[in-house]
Amino acid sequence: MNKGISINKDSLVDVTDTSVTDEFVAEENVCYGEYETQTTSGEEADLHRDLHSCRKNPGHTKFIPVEKFTQQDLPEHYRKDDIFGLIKSVADLTVRISVSLVSPNRPEFLPNTSIPYFLYHKRGLKHARTGTGKVSAVTRFTDGVSDFKHEHWKDYTTCWCKKCRCSDTPSNVWWEIDVNTAAHVIFDDIEANQSLLRLFYDRVDSPKIIIDSVGFLEADSERDTSRLKCVTCDSDLGDRLYKMYRSFDHIFWRVRIRYHSIRDVNSQVHPSQRHTFHCYSPPAYYYNCH
Repeated sequence: MNKGISINKDSLVDVTDTSVTDEFVAEENVCYGEYETQTTSGEEADLHRDLHSCRKNPGHTKFIPVEKFTQQDLPEHYRKDDIFGLIKSVADLTVRISVSLVSPNRPEFLPNTSIPYFLYHKRGLKHARTGTGKVSAVTRFTDGVSDFKHEHWKDYTTCWCKKCRCSDTPSNVWWEIDVNTAAHVIFDDIEANQSLLRLFYDRVDSPKIIIDSVGFLEADSERDTSRLKCVTCDSDLGDRLYKMYRSFDHIFWRVRIRYHSIRDVNSQVHPSQRHTFHCYSPPAYYYNCH
């Protein structure tokens, strides 16, 4: 099974219906930062099997692979080039996160509740699971200076990926990729150091494009958000991600200005492959990552 991005047609609604819009506004704070993960033995075959046994969307029968997704799959009101382009652009920036260890620092309960925190009972143990995230920024550095003429925030002058850290001649050009995910997917730096990202996983024959140099920026367990800082000195990959992010940024602001009354785009990605969007509407984003 491929990474494909899919759209759940049942969740596509026309928010020109004010009763629907009001309902989304009322639930906006509840939905923010709501994530799910999938635990596995770590084998790719398990992820493919779990796609069909998924309790949330059994068989994913109403989901459309990204390569087959067209404007006609959107509600008629949203069949616009820029909205369609935005959905595809977010899909391009969606990544699968694989984690192999549970931090010993996970709390016993969710903040201000008596609800057990995810995987607290496995803290400190190896435990394979997958979640998802979205690329939120891409920056190129040359000799420690970004393309925007800013010095590196840690004063690095060479690439800090795993390969370069072990090299006598580390690259002086590298790309840093910020990724947003959930705190219960990556809780802290311990878990970030035991994780990797898979990108562009759209089809069964998609090449394995992996980033295994993952750093940790911050997490907020109350809002269930987490921010990662990843790095690569692969120029093809770095340039590709940079162009994709710039394309997303451009169309995002165009859609936000043009469709100011539209509320959300909700990206859902099944870990076994890049599945797609519960697309409500731009410009706000939250991720219901399975």
